[in-house]
Amino acid sequence: ALAYGFGIVLIFVLIGLVAAPVIVPFATHWLTNAVITAAFLFFALSLFGLINLQPPQSLLNAAGKASASGGYLGVFLMGATLVVTSFTCTVPVAGALLSLASQGGTRFVMLGMSVFGLTMAIPFVALSLIPGRLRKMPRAGEWMNTLKVFLGFVEIAAAMKFASNM
Repeated sequence: ALAYGFGIVLIFVLIGLVAAPVIVPFATHWLTNAVITAAFLFFALSLFGLINLQPPQSLLNAAGKASASGGYLGVFLMGATLVVTSFTCTVPVAGALLSLASQGGTRFVMLGMSVFGLTMAIPFVALSLIPGRLRKMPRAGEWMNTLKVFLGFVEIAAAMKFASNM
């Protein structure tokens, strides 16, 4: 469980370290803010159910093959696979975090992406350590759609924030 969670956190930190140097020079430019605004609006449309986003199949296949290896490495790679497969959902938040954290330097990017990775990893690690609680979790249903629509409005609010930077 800890290797799985560590895989999630490490991949988010690595994404932050790779992406932050690219984002830093452009974070305050009006065109960058316009593109981010458009991206947030696009992702809001996805959360509203108007657009269906899927990661490239080749990326999913490569991640699946890597996670099929056994031992700690396999479990670690399963955590990395979660990051890859969920990145279409998390990229709006991670992108906003990177653009804000990039203004404070590499240590803020590492801290921000570590915390973001932990927020993804902790529920998985906690539920794997106490599997009896998993049966008490709410089942998928209409509440998930309501949550998605609510988060779509959060995306619109984030788009307005970046639009105000233009």
